[in-house]
Amino acid sequence: MPVSVDGVIESTEELLDQVKYLAGVVDAFFEVPLPDACEALIYRCDLANQNNAYLSAFERYAARLLRCAQAEDLRRIFSRHEIAIGRLASTGLAWLRFDPDVLTSAEEKVLLGVESALNRLIMLVKAAESVEDIARLSAADAEDACMTGDWALFSRFGTDIEPFSSAMQSENPLQGIFGVSAPKGGEWDTRTRFVRYMESIAAPFRLEYRFDCQVERGLFEIHVSTLTPSVVPPQRRGGTMREWTNASAEGHRLALSYALRLCSFVAGAAFFSNVGITDVVVTAHRRTLRGGAIASLYFERMPFLLNAVPAMKMGDLSGEDALFDPLAAARLLSPTECRFAFDDEGRARYIDPLEIDFDERRLPVWEDERPLPEGLRRPLHADNVRDLDISRIEDQDVAARVREAAIDMDEYPVASLAVFEEVLAQDRLAHSEQMDSGFASGETRLFCLDEAARVLMGLRDSSDARFAKCPDVVFISNQKASTINQSLGDLDAARLYSQRGLELAPTSTIAYGDLASVELESGRFQEAVRLLQLGLCFAFDPASIEYLYYRLAYALYKTGRIDACLATYLHVIEQSGRFAHQAKSELGQILAKEGLREVPTMETVNSVMESEGIPLAPTSEVRTCIAQAIIGLVEMGAYSFVWPLCASLGQYLDRDIVSTVAASLRSGAQETQ
Repeated sequence: MPVSVDGVIESTEELLDQVKYLAGVVDAFFEVPLPDACEALIYRCDLANQNNAYLSAFERYAARLLRCAQAEDLRRIFSRHEIAIGRLASTGLAWLRFDPDVLTSAEEKVLLGVESALNRLIMLVKAAESVEDIARLSAADAEDACMTGDWALFSRFGTDIEPFSSAMQSENPLQGIFGVSAPKGGEWDTRTRFVRYMESIAAPFRLEYRFDCQVERGLFEIHVSTLTPSVVPPQRRGGTMREWTNASAEGHRLALSYALRLCSFVAGAAFFSNVGITDVVVTAHRRTLRGGAIASLYFERMPFLLNAVPAMKMGDLSGEDALFDPLAAARLLSPTECRFAFDDEGRARYIDPLEIDFDERRLPVWEDERPLPEGLRRPLHADNVRDLDISRIEDQDVAARVREAAIDMDEYPVASLAVFEEVLAQDRLAHSEQMDSGFASGETRLFCLDEAARVLMGLRDSSDARFAKCPDVVFISNQKASTINQSLGDLDAARLYSQRGLELAPTSTIAYGDLASVELESGRFQEAVRLLQLGLCFAFDPASIEYLYYRLAYALYKTGRIDACLATYLHVIEQSGRFAHQAKSELGQILAKEGLREVPTMETVNSVMESEGIPLAPTSEVRTCIAQAIIGLVEMGAYSFVWPLCASLGQYLDRDIVSTVAASLRSGAQETQ
């Protein structure tokens, strides 16, 4: 074990050994079950103490932090709940994934405490920039170096505002989507830039956040999670004395001051995301976003830039006065309005947070009468936001009957089929009566499985046509009636129902898959290939794409197009999705049956598919269409419709950033119910 006993590194080789050694201590927490890794480290430390053996200061301090976090309780918690550990892509810090709704408060406290301990260890290693720093961490008798570094991480957090301010003039990699550029300084640019800043923050304690903004009015509201006093570094070097004193007695004031620093730091991320942002409210919640609010600050741009930013850059917020006195910290930050309260012992009290009165941008789509921008009306085949509705349920009673019949159809196919046929007959009658009486709009009815299918009508139809929402029960009844008839062997009836479904849903991939399934069972393989390839021209969801490719591979084989079949199977396998295992099995069977030994390489799969006329989904046309819709609808504030589309975009672009932006569009700064 490469441990520098005297704290001196004499060669480059020894330096590399020490760096590798420290990284190995941290990596061990991610390589074996976390309870085992924590207990193994604590056990080694105890054994070294008993035998007066050498152990690095870093390992000793790691054991100390884990004990303080009650890591001995991890095994019990892990045995009862689904918990996974991973690293954040942006910072490399640890993140424990768990369902907070099934944990007790005490269990969540332990998990977050251990997570914090791991992250402070990771940050200590990253902060060791010199040979001397590395030597001190790996020495056997210099645990105080780790304590000093840990205290510095805590006391200086929230003061390095420079990366935000210097990045304000840099390009935003997510300003463009699939080659379609969003307006600089607009809603999309500002939100993605802000989230990129937030994701870059390496915090010693878990940082959750939600936010909303309205660029046109220069407004930002952010909610963040902050630490609890129990995870404040347990010791600190006091004054000018070379002695360590317990800081836990002052933990309440330290935690509240940390919350204020965090609020100002996050406000900086908002202000520097767009020069047009003039008003920012930040609220800190204890431990998680579900915790009570303990501090809420309202900043205006000029006082923030002239007072708070210099206090951060000059280190005033890291001084003893600001660290141990929340009132002193608040004075340095100069918020326009500030809400926090504490008792005589410094315990923070819950407060009513400040809020920003944003314009209403989250009406149900079917109630949103705002006109669409002129440039979106033709491609979206809509004049108002409500014209985009795909979710409203027209008749709850009928919908309930259809859902019940769908549940029962495997056990009672004939009875369920009767329900579906009755629903379709009633719909035909009602639609006919509307046409005869002149009340029908004359618009073609349209069913869309999701928002992408609605947006992609611009690819299907380039006219000025407008569409009326087809009731969900009509499409579902056609779909289920087809499935039942297929199971009963009546393929002609099944085909008829699926064709009707496709007529109603020409951009929904499920409709192409349903009809292709009937054609495959009927032995009409060429027609199945045509349908599946056409469906891929409208596919955006990765799961739907994988399914269509999987069915297409078999259909291609049945038509004798072996090269195309092999390439398509390999494409499914390469995606490592739900059908990858089955595709691998079927590919093996085909190779054995055909006596083939050579298959296309993964590098040539796409070129083979292109040469065979197989669309590479999502196609460039689909990507462009989706990108234009997302940017245009985000800029106009049609959040209720566009947020699911944005969430699906996260499957192709920076997932963490885009998914967080989607969450902000869905719920804003308010807690998701």
